[in-house]
Amino acid sequence: MVYAYDLNKHGLPINRHVFSVSSAGIPDGIRVDKMGRVWTGEGDGINVRDHHGTLLGVILGRDLCQSGVIS
Repeated sequence: MVYAYDLNKHGLPINRHVFSVSSAGIPDGIRVDKMGRVWTGEGDGINVRDHHGTLLGVILGRDLCQSGVIS
């Protein structure tokens, strides 16, 4: 799971809630682009979600690492 937090007036995280649930494996790595899309490395590849956590697409990549194409 990926969690999101609200920030209080001091910039500290509060109100943890589920942002997304991984469909394969455990999320490892996260980035947000200039358009607010959230990119996470997951078991099936790179998952791209909007700022609400809705899955927009998956860049499949599981076999790339296992085949030695990407090291």
